[in-house]
Formats: sequence, C-alpha cells, structure tokens
Amino acid sequence: MPPARPLHIKLQKRIEHLLEALAGERGVVTIEFPYRPAPNLQFWFADVAYIPRSQWDALPPNDYPVYAPALIVEVLSPSNTPAKINRQRKSRRCRPEHRNFGWSTRRNARWR
Repeated sequence: MPPARPLHIKLQKRIEHLLEALAGERGVVTIEFPYRPAPNLQFWFADVAYIPRSQWDALPPNDYPVYAPALIVEVLSPSNTPAKINRQRKSRRCRPEHRNFGWSTRRNARWR
C-alpha cells in the first residue's frame, strides 16, 4: 500500500490538535496508534486515537495487549473500501464504550 497522501496527513494532524485541546490532561491523543480489538483479529492502526489517561498509563511498554482506544478517527481515503470500514467499525464495537468517527477525503463528509 502506498504511503498516505499529504491531505490525509494534514487531516490527521488537524484532528489530533483539535482533540488534544478537548482532552487536556484527561487523556492522550495520538496518530497511527496500533491496536488489536480482539484476539482473533489482526493489528490495525488508528489514524487518530484518544486513550484515557488511566488506560494510557496501564499500557504495557513492551507488549501489544488486546485493546482498542476509546475513540478512533479514521480519515477515509480512496483505498478504504466500504467492506473494510464496516468490518473495522463492527469489530470496534466489541465494547459499548468505544466510539468511531471518520472524515472522508473523498466527499469531505463525516460519518459515524
């Protein structure tokens, strides 16, 4: 897969800065966060993720636990197929407290 285009990266950074202002000290906002929402699923990378401070502090430094951030933002690119996005959205709902939000670079429209 080719690297992300500049528009994708700019949107990631903009969303990261907006969420950081909202999160304050309550949590950590980061881009390209690796996560695995269930043991039977592969690792994915959240374009932008919010992790509550207590969960961030509890993440093991040298291990990849089964975990999904509390908020995942996916910046949709032309390579994102509806099937892939729906699969990821369903798997992220393994726990009711998880939320998903995306921004499409194709239509400049939000989805939830």
